[in-house]
Amino acid sequence: MIPFSLRQLGHVVAAARHENVTAAARALHVSQPSISASIARIENHYGRPLFVRHTGQGVSLTPFGRQFVREATALVASARNLADLDRDDGGVAGELIVGCYEGIAPIYLPRLMQAFRARHPGGTLHFREAAFDGLSRLLEQGSVDLALGYQAALNGPYARTVLIERQPYAMMPKGHPLTALRRLRLRDIAAHPLVFSGQPTTWTNTHQLFRSQGLEPMVAMRARSFELQRALVARGFGVGIATTKPISDKTYDGARLIYREIDEVLPRQAIVAAYDQAGLTRTGQAFIDTAVACLTETPRSKT
Repeated sequence: MIPFSLRQLGHVVAAARHENVTAAARALHVSQPSISASIARIENHYGRPLFVRHTGQGVSLTPFGRQFVREATALVASARNLADLDRDDGGVAGELIVGCYEGIAPIYLPRLMQAFRARHPGGTLHFREAAFDGLSRLLEQGSVDLALGYQAALNGPYARTVLIERQPYAMMPKGHPLTALRRLRLRDIAAHPLVFSGQPTTWTNTHQLFRSQGLEPMVAMRARSFELQRALVARGFGVGIATTKPISDKTYDGARLIYREIDEVLPRQAIVAAYDQAGLTRTGQAFIDTAVACLTETPRSKT
């Protein structure tokens, strides 16, 4: 016999997602003491804490808490899917928290949220942004149901659905000598100063792109954010290499960029949805299906 209810499990999962008991209570439309009582009930059963309490700053999971929440999330997801078995209209009515890499969030996330709302008006969608190397932590902690980001940042023990693949391209200011070339190669780019992304994994991958061809790029600057990288390139501080390509060629400060494809076969970067297969709810699957339909550049593949 399970010594606690699905309701209590749901309270713990919500507290882990929101990293705050008050926020969890507000999201579930219950009282804060109800959430606290459920947490206390389960902690007393095991004799071990699920959360570390931070005065005025919410809660964070202990190592045991992370293990518990992974299992509890799967149970709660199964219960929600079971409750939805009689829905034959294809709609969903559950809550979903999506984590997204902050570098791609402005380009993809609003469009996906809008498409999901149009398809599933009964669903409730929330999002959390994270740095390149923070997405896996959100999934591990149970703070999000699924995460959107580059596959290189989501190599944990997750199921992954590829949403789109992109080949690296070059961006440069108007009038740059490289714009006159009919065919642009990495060797041409390496002869000029570059503005790199400061995200550790992005920096490593881009640097390795040059090193694999025996080239050593000249690093002019490293910018933490993609938009700062674009702005520095547009103002003539160097050439940039990126995979995410905004529709607009204008930066925040009004300068313009030139986008050029690189005329070589280079490793493509995949943007994926990563999730715990056991904890994927019908709402989560609906979001993934919406994302695949919305981002039609490449066929869906699952790894």
